[in-house]
Amino acid sequence: MTLRHWRPALLAVASWAALAAAYPGYDVWALAPVGLIPLLTAAAAAPRWQARFRLGWLAGFVFFLSILPWILSLWDWAGGLIAVAYVALCAGLALIWGAWTALALRPARWPWLWMLGAAGGWAALEALKGAGNVGLGWGSLGHALVHSPPLLQVASWTGEAGLSFLVVLLNAALWLSWTRRRAGFALAAVAAVALAGAGGALQQGALNERIERAPRVTLALVQPNIPQREKSDPGNLEQLREKYVRLLDSLQGPLDLVVMPESILPTL
Repeated sequence: MTLRHWRPALLAVASWAALAAAYPGYDVWALAPVGLIPLLTAAAAAPRWQARFRLGWLAGFVFFLSILPWILSLWDWAGGLIAVAYVALCAGLALIWGAWTALALRPARWPWLWMLGAAGGWAALEALKGAGNVGLGWGSLGHALVHSPPLLQVASWTGEAGLSFLVVLLNAALWLSWTRRRAGFALAAVAAVALAGAGGALQQGALNERIERAPRVTLALVQPNIPQREKSDPGNLEQLREKYVRLLDSLQGPLDLVVMPESILPTL
């Protein structure tokens, strides 16, 4: 097969690389507004929705593999099954990317409507992914904005999905401006994001003032660093309880709040 046949898959992989690099931990955040452009380019050239779905799924699959490797730290607890679960989880989460790419058709008569629909569709799919008791909010594109506190304030109005909306809106607008040689799409999206950031900055300033006036509290964080397998063994219940009691007894001074790890004892 020639390079031309591999080009769509390579473009999908390029989107994975850019968006994973923009994610917290890698922190090349400047790639977030352009990370979806290679995937959009590949999808626009695909004649059938099935091909677009496969491209989006591929990009999402390697993206989640890149940002969720901490799941493998449960190896000591679950053994080799955790590797199978890790791959299966990433494959399942990637269905969101596949669905969006399959639906992100080439804009025809109404590019402005398509731009908003692409961003809104992604936000809706991410909200669906995180809904319910078993929803998973991991891997939202809005997390790439972690180093922009003013924009993060948008989440107080729209939830996490609103942050992803801004990221995808920029990608869609820049792609339209590039493919149609019209700067208006990009300028409008940048203006919208700037307006959201300005509103967020005002809200952040008001919040900072409230924090300055708020009463101070004293916290203690208890972190025993107990291996997962050990703390999941019911036979260790008394030993674990005694360890936590000793840690709590060692805390000094008056405290307003003590924060304990989740699932600290192998019992209800």
